[in-house]
Amino acid sequence: MLLIMLELKQVNPLILFHKKVKAYIIAGLYQPTNICYPASGNNNHCRYFQSSWFKKFSSWLEYSPEKDAAYCLSCYLFGKHYGARNDGKNTFSELGFSNWKKVNNGVNCAFVCHEGSIPNSPHNLCVKSCDDLMAQSKHIDKVLDRHSDETIANNRLRGDDESSGSLNRENFIELIKLLASCNQNVHNVVLENAPENAQYISPSVQKDILHIFARKVRATIREEIGDSKFCIIIDEARDESKREQMSVVLRFVDKHGCVQERFFDLIHVSDTCSLTLKTEISSVLSRHNLDVQNLRGQGYDRASNMRGEWNGLQALFLKDCPFAYYIYCLAHRLQLALVSAAKEVCYVHQFFSKLTLIVNVMTVSPKRHDQLRVAQANNVANLIANDQIVTGSGLNQIGTLQRAGDTRWGSHLNSVRSLLCMFDATCEVLEKSTKEGNFSTRSDASAAYDAITSFEFVFVLHLMRNILELAQRLDVQECSLVIRERPANQPQYSLPTASQVAAIIVGDDIETMVRGRDIKVQTHTGNLKKIQEFVGYYDPLQYPLLFPFGTHGWDINTRTQRGNKVSCRTYYSYMLQERIMQKMLAEERYYHRRLWTVVET
Repeated sequence: MLLIMLELKQVNPLILFHKKVKAYIIAGLYQPTNICYPASGNNNHCRYFQSSWFKKFSSWLEYSPEKDAAYCLSCYLFGKHYGARNDGKNTFSELGFSNWKKVNNGVNCAFVCHEGSIPNSPHNLCVKSCDDLMAQSKHIDKVLDRHSDETIANNRLRGDDESSGSLNRENFIELIKLLASCNQNVHNVVLENAPENAQYISPSVQKDILHIFARKVRATIREEIGDSKFCIIIDEARDESKREQMSVVLRFVDKHGCVQERFFDLIHVSDTCSLTLKTEISSVLSRHNLDVQNLRGQGYDRASNMRGEWNGLQALFLKDCPFAYYIYCLAHRLQLALVSAAKEVCYVHQFFSKLTLIVNVMTVSPKRHDQLRVAQANNVANLIANDQIVTGSGLNQIGTLQRAGDTRWGSHLNSVRSLLCMFDATCEVLEKSTKEGNFSTRSDASAAYDAITSFEFVFVLHLMRNILELAQRLDVQECSLVIRERPANQPQYSLPTASQVAAIIVGDDIETMVRGRDIKVQTHTGNLKKIQEFVGYYDPLQYPLLFPFGTHGWDINTRTQRGNKVSCRTYYSYMLQERIMQKMLAEERYYHRRLWTVVET
């Protein structure tokens, strides 16, 4: 018996809208040419729609035989976003255009006037929206994903060397120079042309500008929240300067019904006790007029100061608002799962135990910590002198070994990376420490040196770096679904046979709903064929109980006898009235419930 588990997920209405729009665009324009167009006007001077207009306006013109009217597909899909339906110009998007005598009037042609003579006309904006929707590779999330850490690091506002002789003074100075080159009035009062005490390019001025940007962004987020209920997602971490920083993320439902997550603030905290964190969070919320009584959720890790039932952060907020339910972070749960799974492997468990020993020996002593930084600086200098590493702004920084923590997402990968980066320097300092200090210090250093120089440790070090980098990306496309036999005491989870399972469909995530599912079926000849989910033969494949004879279901191109497009809901509403369809299944209620599921999906 195969047990199917379904997880209800909230679907973004905007994603559903884009999915439907994309289906319309893929289906193409409806431009019938082999029909007789009806006459309009008086009997003495009849006018007709002309099929030659399809060639002149091939990118957007559609014709409805039922209404004898012309429409614009782009404005129909996106017109409401650019005023094409609200300012009296909804002829081509809703009402339909049928005044044919105004088509061949030269520059006054109704079709030409609809397109507009400027790039930002409502029609051109709608056309651009259609093009942007289909160009998935140019969407901002795809563009940002393609940027590497090095590219992001090289696009900083402030630079290490902003002197006048520097070839790259970073973005702030370069943007001022760009503005000065475009406007002579600006050029006369900035940079070298301004008084030395009034150039306003110092680091403090740049920080003030960044703070102004931050305040405006937070004000926009606050306006977006309005009086809605919201949740808080909190995490704290120690930065490179050993200062505790707390990040605040707000999760809420906007006016369009879409769930939004916004990074709101980064706060320095003196310590990480629950009362201190609660005070700082409450201060941020009150400063932006966010009422704690509107708090409906708390998301933290499972550290004791967060999850404490009596004095934890979640308990303190529950006292103020009993509806602020606490849910711990799923990434933290995944981190715990990775750590637990890794400890089940003997070699990996021993590796992390030795890694912890090495980090403790190197960082517990300020003397060895300073020796490690000096040794790393010398190694970097030698590598640069021999042209073995690349130099540049922000590269080859002298850091320290990172400690791995079970409750910090990605901390194991950071620990492995830091040791790989400082491997030679660590070995050098440990070797010296085996000959210096008291017996206890020399014993710990000797054990750490023996561990780091062993083949097994070095092999697992590189292996875990590769594995943890894959887990850090969480790229589902690089994972595979494996169905295995369950234990004998759980027969309901037995491996299904080929006669029981036709397909396993994974979907309902944002990426799938935007670009559609990638579905392939095997034909009787054994070849694979790719199908789309909005064609007529998809429904009988996905819902065989509703289509026991393999009849076609709703299709994106389904039309009435008069040529009008038929929606999925209208099609199955009509099919429900057919007596033949109802006789196929004995359970009429089950049939209606399942068919409603098809319409909703």
